[in-house]
Formats: sequence, structure tokens, C-alpha cells
Amino acid sequence: MPHLTQLIGDGQGIHTAIALAVAVILILSQHLAGGPQHPYIPSVEYQTFEFDLDQLPPERLRRMMRFNKEEIRMLIGYFAINSIEWSNRARPSSELALCLLLYKMSYPRQLFELADRFGRSPSYLSRVLNNLLEHLENRYGSMLRWLQCLHTHASEDTPEW
Repeated sequence: MPHLTQLIGDGQGIHTAIALAVAVILILSQHLAGGPQHPYIPSVEYQTFEFDLDQLPPERLRRMMRFNKEEIRMLIGYFAINSIEWSNRARPSSELALCLLLYKMSYPRQLFELADRFGRSPSYLSRVLNNLLEHLENRYGSMLRWLQCLHTHASEDTPEW
């Protein structure tokens, strides 16, 4: 049986064979070791409960959401939150959905922080927030795109943004 150097026909055969052997060893060692190691991220622990707006004291509600109960209930009607078609079998109350958004917007928070406050998993809260924001964008998006209106009324001196 011919050697690898005889098959390749030049002096680089042994170097190629060594490089190939090292590559195979590295690949096999990663495969046998279970591949690249990622840090374990434990699941978020939280207590499941039904969110009730009436259970929150008025001062705390104002600090958390920047609105009082009456204003929140008015916003629910104004934003037509009851008409949202929720995805993936999510069925939050309108109060939960709006309070979740108001609480998230009142201060930068991560979803796992909201799980304890609202009694739902971070993935559920993410779906509710995404559905609510999509609804608001579809309903009020044209009002939020005011920059285009500025361009149509801008003078020739105004630079493009």
C-alpha cells in the first residue's frame, strides 16, 4: 500500500497528512466532549396568580404605571384592547395587557422581572407585549409617522434627516 506522500507526489504530503490528522482529532474531541459548552441558564421561578388592578394601592399604582386605575381603564377603551386577537392561545385581561406595557415602559425592565409582578412566565408576557404593540402600531402607526409630514411641508433650506 502506497504512503500518502507517494499518492500526493510532492514533499507536502506529510504536512497535509499531519494537518488532516490534527483536524480530525479536534473535531472528534469536540464531538466526544459534547460540543461547545454554553453556560446553563436556569428557568425563571415565579408565583402564578391572577392579576387584579383593584388589589394595588393607588400610590403604588401611580409609581409603577404612571397612571391611576380610572385612567388605565379609560386607556383600555381608547386603545380598543378588548378587540386584540391574541396569539398562541394567550388570553390576558385587558387590564393585565395594558398594565404590563405601562409598567415595562415606566422603567427599563427585563421580562423575568415582570414575571413576579404579573404572575406569568416571561414567554407569555413577551407574547402579550408583542401582540399589544402590534395592535397599537396597526391602529395608530400612521399618526406616529409624523416625520414624513415634516418633509412634505419643509422649506428648501431644511436639511434631509
